[in-house]
Amino acid sequence: MDTAALPTETAPETRSSEQLVIRRASRSTFILIAVGVAMAGGGAWLVANGQPVAGWGITALFGLLAVIAFVTVLPGSTQIELDREGFTMVTLFQPGERVRWEEVDRFETVEVAGRRRAGYRLRSSAASAKERSGTPAPHAGLDGVFMRDFGMGPKQLVDTLRDWRRRHVA
Repeated sequence: MDTAALPTETAPETRSSEQLVIRRASRSTFILIAVGVAMAGGGAWLVANGQPVAGWGITALFGLLAVIAFVTVLPGSTQIELDREGFTMVTLFQPGERVRWEEVDRFETVEVAGRRRAGYRLRSSAASAKERSGTPAPHAGLDGVFMRDFGMGPKQLVDTLRDWRRRHVA
C-alpha cells in the first residue's frame, strides 16, 4: 500500500496490504469543538448571572454541537474503508452500503452546494439494483457523493479511489 501520497491531515491506518482506512482528521473540527465548549461556558456564565432561559438555551445548543463534533473525531466514527472487494463509508460508527469495485463505472469530482466533492457513478446494472432497493441518487448523474474529503481534497480522494479500483478489478 502506498501511503506516501496521503497528506498529513488524514490518519490512514493499514490493517493489511490489501486494506486502507482513511479517517477524517480536520483542524476545523477541533476549532468547532473549542468554539462549542467556549460558547457553552458562556451560557453557563449567563445562568450563574441571572439569565437562566438564554443561558440554558445557549449551553444546550453549543454543548450538543461540541459533543457531536467530538464524536466525529473518535477513531472509527467517520471513515472510508477500502479493500480488495470495494469500499464502505462509515458515518457516526454506522457502516453504509458496501460498494464493490466491479459495480463502479467511474469516480469524478462534482460541485455540490458550491463545493467540490468526490463522487461515483455505478454501472447500469448495479444502479438499477440500487434503485429497486429504494436508495436515492444524491446528485444528478452520480449514484453517490462523499460529503467529506478527509483532508485529502476531492481530486486526491478520487485519484485514490480510482487507483484502488484499477488494482482490484480484473
